[in-house]
Amino acid sequence: MERLQKNKRTNYKILLIIALFIVSIVFAYAPVYNKTHQLKAENSVEELNREIGEKKEKIKKIEEGTENLEQEIEEKQKEKQSLENQLDILEKEIAKTESEIKKAQLEIEKITLEISGVQSKIQEKEEEVEDQKKVLSEYIRLIQQYDARSPLELLLGSESFSAVLDQAEYVETLESKGQETLDDIQDLKSELQWHMQVLEAKNDKQKALEAELTTKNKTLTSERQGKDRLLAVTEEQEDKYQELLVESRKEYESANTEISGLEGQVQKKLQEQQASKERPSDFQEYSGSGALAWPVQPKRGISAEFMDPSYKNYFGVPHYAIDIPTPQNSTIYAPADGYVVKYRNAGYGYSYLMIHHGNGLSTVYGHVTSSLVAEGSYVKQGDPVATSGGAPGTPGAGWMTTGPHLHFETRMNGKPVNPRNFLP
Repeated sequence: MERLQKNKRTNYKILLIIALFIVSIVFAYAPVYNKTHQLKAENSVEELNREIGEKKEKIKKIEEGTENLEQEIEEKQKEKQSLENQLDILEKEIAKTESEIKKAQLEIEKITLEISGVQSKIQEKEEEVEDQKKVLSEYIRLIQQYDARSPLELLLGSESFSAVLDQAEYVETLESKGQETLDDIQDLKSELQWHMQVLEAKNDKQKALEAELTTKNKTLTSERQGKDRLLAVTEEQEDKYQELLVESRKEYESANTEISGLEGQVQKKLQEQQASKERPSDFQEYSGSGALAWPVQPKRGISAEFMDPSYKNYFGVPHYAIDIPTPQNSTIYAPADGYVVKYRNAGYGYSYLMIHHGNGLSTVYGHVTSSLVAEGSYVKQGDPVATSGGAPGTPGAGWMTTGPHLHFETRMNGKPVNPRNFLP
């Protein structure tokens, strides 16, 4: 009798092993088909990583070339201003923009490969989740099969109490394995969620790169048109180029005088509007302290500082601003709430926009290609107000410029002050 009971216990253990084995054979994530699929996926990922690595190397070489061009442009800007020198700078600016376009294209290709890799990972994790769900479903089915039997049925259907215990142990093991599988599913879902977040971030980056590429192509078109116009206007003669520079200096000085004179007019205008309640109730005057927001992001630093001696040496006039390199036609944003005082559209000459912020503070944006706001209107901090320029020979640039940038002034009661004192 004892031997029979021992055999029964052995049979239940064998049954347990067989059941677990069947579940693992049917649903485990390593059958021949899935192994082949996994090997293909691994090879695909390896190929993607190789291609991504190649793109990174090409991008690195382009960046090195772009840095060299920037240094050459800086050196050229220190030389005497001449038509030959200006044309050389324009050629290098065009070459630099072409390099930046190639870089942006490679960045897009690289991020596209990365997106493909993440999508493969997502598909792989989704398949793993589905396989584990099937495993869990089978465990639940086996558990329910035994749970459906009442204690009396278990006793009557078993030859001994120890056999009942063996069955209970069997169910307990199934429950334990089921819980492990459930935990695996939760882990896989967490990984899947992380990959989805990575995918979303990379998709956003891809859109930003595509927008950047569009901007770079527009900049390149403007630079080429500017060079062609410079050649046409000067007829490739140095004396005519020098005449242009003389006219540009007079134009710049005239704009400076005009801006200084506008301060008194705007103060009077604002007082009248305040008295007649024409001013918007949510208008926030500059408090006299605190930082302004950047009108464009200084991703490439500052190319000319306030009262920069090298600027005066090159152009022959004081520099009442900071120059922020930015692609042609970049959007300029209001650094604080303000009142639009003046937009001077000088055609291909020096165009500017002036905004008054209250308490004597005004900001001026030079070399703009267009204004996005009307004179006499109010703007809030962060509102788009103009588009940048600066490429020689393009609208709004004038000739006292060597490349795309924003000429940004701050004035207190009409007098130029260093913008660095107001920026973060």
